[in-house]
Amino acid sequence: CFGQVTVVVFTSLVHVRRGEICVCIARIPGMENLEEVLNQALAFYADDKLFQASRKFEVLTAEVAKMEKDSTVPSTEKQKLSEFKTKLSSDPKVLKIRQQSSECATLLHDCTSKESWEMCYDGQSTKVHYRKEPDSPVHSVRVRGILNVDFVKLASLIYETDLYKLFWWFVRDMKEIKKLGRCEKALHGIYQIFFPIRDREIPILGYGCDGLDEDDSFVLFFRSLREEDRDIDGNVIGVPKQPSGTIRIEMKVAGMRFIPVSRNAVDMTIIANLDPKISFVPRPLLNWATRSVFRFGLRILESKANELHNMPHMERMQTDPFYEWFNSRVEDYFRSHPEKIQGVERGRTSFDPEKEQKAAKPPRLALLGVK
Repeated sequence: CFGQVTVVVFTSLVHVRRGEICVCIARIPGMENLEEVLNQALAFYADDKLFQASRKFEVLTAEVAKMEKDSTVPSTEKQKLSEFKTKLSSDPKVLKIRQQSSECATLLHDCTSKESWEMCYDGQSTKVHYRKEPDSPVHSVRVRGILNVDFVKLASLIYETDLYKLFWWFVRDMKEIKKLGRCEKALHGIYQIFFPIRDREIPILGYGCDGLDEDDSFVLFFRSLREEDRDIDGNVIGVPKQPSGTIRIEMKVAGMRFIPVSRNAVDMTIIANLDPKISFVPRPLLNWATRSVFRFGLRILESKANELHNMPHMERMQTDPFYEWFNSRVEDYFRSHPEKIQGVERGRTSFDPEKEQKAAKPPRLALLGVK
């Protein structure tokens, strides 16, 4: 709860630093609570908890607005308070946090939304939907299924991007342009289709959002890397030059949502809108092929995650600090959800989306501007 401000005097400038982020704010008696919330937001972002960080920024915006309307605050000081508000809404680092949080929140919403999605495959353990997009020649695809795998092993399969070519036949190469954070990478992928179609390539920005504490899920978001994309320090990441003989494709959006079901089962949803730039293939056929690739891709992930003991991932899991962190997060989740260790959900291979959507913990998206 924020108290009333009656006298406001600016005394100095203070830097609040958390996780490589520095925001300069004016220090005024009575704003300690705002500074504390800002500290919390930066700490959440540094810990990859984008949803929680964004909610803190929304609290800050709302409380600053209240203080601006407070008739007991002198007009001269309200101007300085307004400058603080502008700082929060224009600082490049804060904007990056908000943009990523908004992208992940929209993805999380699309994972459960019924609006405009049409079912095209209704299997026992896999459901496939598609959605027509007004600004894209290809449909968005949503595939959801229960994978009987260990969550950490599944995460390793996705995290080790340079090893994709070991199990995805169409991946010729996947290189890391830059590691931007614990759960954020800039990548460059080259894909082969079949002769005589030329190889496709795409620079990708991908990052993860740890929503296990409040949103009952872990979310990955991917899209085409843009010229204006920057790291958290404001440095331009840079889009690599297109290799000769290739065609650059567009990934408008792609993402994955993971909900741990039990120690050996994960509820996984994949969403993608990917234009492979194959104009000579009829659109209905291309959309059908895309849905089929993602549908069977879900089962390939399940199969390969259960064969991880024969793959290079296992050695990396023993040495990379990422896995120590991720293991601890998964353990924290199961400690707070004992029913998922002992209960009817163990070993589940199918699900009823209608029943689960009603029983599921609703995503806390209101503060992120997603309805």
